[in-house]
Formats: sequence, structure tokens, C-alpha cells
Amino acid sequence: MFAARDANSRNFGWRHYGNFFDRSPKTGLAYYGYVNQEYDPATALVLAYARTGDLSYLAHAEDLADQFRDMCISPEGGVYQHRATIHAADAHIISIMTKSLMQRIKSHPSFGLSAESLGDVVTDLYGKKYGDLHGPVQQVLEAVRTKPFDEQLGYFTDVFAAAMLDDVVETMTKKLARLTPEELERLPGSPAKDIRGWFQTIVGDETLRDLGYTDVDKDFEPFFQRYGGAWSDFPAFEVDLRPDRKKHEGGHSLVEMLVWTYCLTGDEGLRDVALLEARHQLDVICPYVLEQNKGIVDHDKFIHTRPLSWPLIGLLSVWELTEKRDHALHIEIQDMAKKLAYQLAANAPDQHEGGIHAGIGMESLARYHEKTHDDHIAEYLVKWARYWAETQWEPGRGFRYARDKEGTGDFSMTALILYGLAYAHDLAPDDALKRRVLSGRDLLLEKGSGSYSKSFGMAYRSTPRALEIINRWSENGAQR
Repeated sequence: MFAARDANSRNFGWRHYGNFFDRSPKTGLAYYGYVNQEYDPATALVLAYARTGDLSYLAHAEDLADQFRDMCISPEGGVYQHRATIHAADAHIISIMTKSLMQRIKSHPSFGLSAESLGDVVTDLYGKKYGDLHGPVQQVLEAVRTKPFDEQLGYFTDVFAAAMLDDVVETMTKKLARLTPEELERLPGSPAKDIRGWFQTIVGDETLRDLGYTDVDKDFEPFFQRYGGAWSDFPAFEVDLRPDRKKHEGGHSLVEMLVWTYCLTGDEGLRDVALLEARHQLDVICPYVLEQNKGIVDHDKFIHTRPLSWPLIGLLSVWELTEKRDHALHIEIQDMAKKLAYQLAANAPDQHEGGIHAGIGMESLARYHEKTHDDHIAEYLVKWARYWAETQWEPGRGFRYARDKEGTGDFSMTALILYGLAYAHDLAPDDALKRRVLSGRDLLLEKGSGSYSKSFGMAYRSTPRALEIINRWSENGAQR
């Protein structure tokens, strides 16, 4: 993994050392730059150091944690994730749209210096497409209610332009999904894997053209003048430049590496940023994902498992940092962790989307139960583990990446899921579940993981915990 990283000259220098770069056609545009430590390979390395005493593991973990602290967390405590590069291009288009949108709003005859008049204006301009916008306007402005109105207006136009772009992207993605391979081949570039091809494809949308985004090459000239590079050598970003919540969502909110490396090195900067991130999760991320998933549960749709599970793992990671030092913050963490765990357990086990979701979700509940001994969570975790073990295993391949989809059994999914299953068996012994855990362990020992940092993090972030449980099952406790 580190040999692959160090072979790329992009990964050196103060900003990048310790991060991982990806521009593989296999992973598409969501991974088109720095991965920003997705799945926390540093934690896997810390656990390897704890098991072996090999200081090289700890040295590498420190590199990753330092870079993550310095470059991947905003001043407010939000985590920049693996979409930072594609979001930089989004932000450039949003800035083009914002200029036109601002002019249009200010020149409207109903415009006045109040939130109410702003609601009137944007509803008149865009209500035909989006409906009554008074409520959304008020909701957006609530975040900046203490600012002068000019700043509120600027913030609103950024967020509204971003929302319009997201609507275009969702519509275009669905349209592309319906095309045949032959039809996709006729498009200019590959929209799924070629960054210019994608941004050329959305140029045709009427909403974007109306707000000034009309020529992919001409409109991106200022972008390349500012950041360097070209379409053929697109600049890579760790800091996410989007103006809205998309830069900080709960899906990969890592914090555990900061806690581990603080405990092992005493670097108080790591601790301080871990607590800053916990504060951001409590104030911003967790309330958002709870509200979002409440609606999903109420409407019988897939739950967003990862945006609940990662913040739960993060809060559990800082649990010990606050337990004896900051009682008030610790109570907040306990209360929010319970809300996340109970919301996660509000869905039937067969409603979680796939192997990644099952792995991170079951890990988060196992670790929550380890601290709280909550009977309700234990009961749900056992049901979830038994369902997954019974229905999602493929002999010779492992647990499926996509739920119920044959042929998607995967090494990394198996590694990610193993701990939750082993913990569930400890809660309620079940011979079939135990056999599946042991089959998973044997498959992992047989196949081994590759050098991609995300796969490495998936494979080893929780398997040491699974193996510790498995070792207790054997008579002599020897590790196989």
C-alpha cells in the first residue's frame, strides 16, 4: 500500500504526504483525486502496532493522522472526504450560477432587504419548477440569521445554486442509467469516468445554461488559471470547496485515528481536533442525519446506514477523552450515540443496502453495545447478523458487496462484516452464525488484501477485534 502511494510524486510535500491518490477508471469520478483516508487505514495500522509491537506501523499511522488533522478537517470540525476533487469542479460551476442568480434576484421588482421578500422573489422565479420556496429560504437563512442581509443573500444564492446543480446531476445520472452501451459510446467522453465528458454532458441542461454555464472549455478556463492543470491533468484537492453541507456529510466522518495516535504519542493537537470534530458532529452532522433518516424510515425506503454509523463510531471513539475530563460533553455524546444507535436499529435487517453498510453498521452497534450493554441494540444486532450470514454469503467469494446480487462476493466486504457477526455470536451463541464467521476468517487468510488504501482500511480496521473474539472460542486461545 505505501509503495504504491510513494511511487506517485503527487503524494509528497506538506499538504499531501500521508494521503492516497486515486485516478483509476475502475473507481470513477467519485474517486478522482485524494481519498482523504477513507475507511481509516491509520486505525488499522495502530491495531497492527498494538498486536505486533512493530514501530513502523505506528510511524505510518502517525503520518496519516497528522495529514488528516492538518488537511482533511475544516476549521469548524467537518471532515473533507474523497469527493473533494469533483466537488471543486462543482463549486466552480456553482460560482458561475451564483453570479447570474444574484443579478436576477436583485433586479426583480419584488426584491427587498428581508427574508420574506427573498422568498417571494425565488418562488416567482423558480416556483414553477420547485414549488413554494418560502420555507426552504427560511431554512437556509436560519444558519446565518445573525449576519447582515447582504451576507445572508450571498449564502443563500450559493446554497440554492448548489441545490439546483444537484437536481441537474440527479436527473442526468438517471438519464444516463437508461442508455445502452452503444448510446453511451456516442456521448462526448465517458460521463462516468472522464471528468471533461461528465461536465460536457451537463452543459446541455437548460437550468445551467440559463444561469451562465454554457461552454465546458471556455467556462473552465478561469478554474485552470487559478489551480493549474488541464482536463488531461486535472488538479487534485483535499479541501472541499463546495459552499453547502455536501462537503461534510456523515458517510465517512473519521475521527478514531486521531484518538489512537493522541493516546500513543501525547500530541495534544490530535486530541484537540478530535474533540473539535466531535463537537461538529453533535451540532451539525448528527441532527441532520437523524432528521434525514427519520423521513426515510417513515416512508419505508432504504435507511442511510453509513451516515448514521460513522458518526456513531466517531462519538464512541472520543468517549474516553471526555468521560473523566468533560462531564457535560460526555453526557451529550452518550445521548447522541443512543439516538444514532436506535435510529440505525429502526429498520428491518433486510433494508440495509449492501455489504459496506452492514459492515460499518454492525461494527458501530457492536461497539455501542460494548460500552452500554443495551439489550435493545443487542437484540437488533443479533437479528441483523443472522440475516446477513444466512442470506448474503457466496462460497469461495465471501459476503456480497450488493445485497442479494449474485457474483458480488468480496474480500473487503467479508473483512468489514466479520467483527459484527462474531460479536453477535458472543451475545447469542448460534452454531450456523459461528460456522459462517469461521468460513469468513478462513477466506481472509487464504486470499489476503491488495494495496489500495480503502480496501486496506476495510480489511483491517475491525478484523483484529473479530480475531480476538474468535481466539476466545478456541480451547487454547492460540491465534490461527
